[in-house]
Amino acid sequence: RPKHFSRIFLRSFTGVLYTIAYFTALSYASFAEVGLLTNSFPLFIVLIAWLFLGERVSIMQWASLILGMVGVWVILVPNVHSFVNSGMIFATIASVFWAISLIIMQKVTDYEDVYTYLFLFFGCTVCLLMPFIIYYFQVPTIRQLFLCSIAAVISLLAQALVFQAYKICSAAELAPYNFSFAFFHFLLAKGIFKFAP
Repeated sequence: RPKHFSRIFLRSFTGVLYTIAYFTALSYASFAEVGLLTNSFPLFIVLIAWLFLGERVSIMQWASLILGMVGVWVILVPNVHSFVNSGMIFATIASVFWAISLIIMQKVTDYEDVYTYLFLFFGCTVCLLMPFIIYYFQVPTIRQLFLCSIAAVISLLAQALVFQAYKICSAAELAPYNFSFAFFHFLLAKGIFKFAP
């Protein structure tokens, strides 16, 4: 039995808000732009953890975060015509919700078992998304079903690994490492999915 079901539900809720904001952003901006801008979430993690949770942040952590953000902006600025557009706004909102979601998960790791967390997190997420699933449902092709199954397995593994990482380290300590998400996003977009950065 979960010790604090409300926090797992809140983690699912903020994750769903992130997902909605992310996919809304994709309808206004390119995959590369949205993917890069949502990678500003490490900065929001540290700011929220520092302001609201009282976590200590070292000068080296601040420096690495600023360097990561500079990298994101260097990539974005030449390619984006206007930062005040719907895609960029929704991508930033998605980034904030993802930061909140990860901080909640770190608090959940203090007292929950990884298997209990995974089962309840995905169960709550499905329940929260059910209205969208019903409204937008289309019978998937075999290929789409296969890709969704792969995405589900990868998501399960990623959630388990992130859960274990937050069990060991604080949100502020892990935040700089989250910029590796941008690096792998770039490699996958270019190498596997043939997007041209």
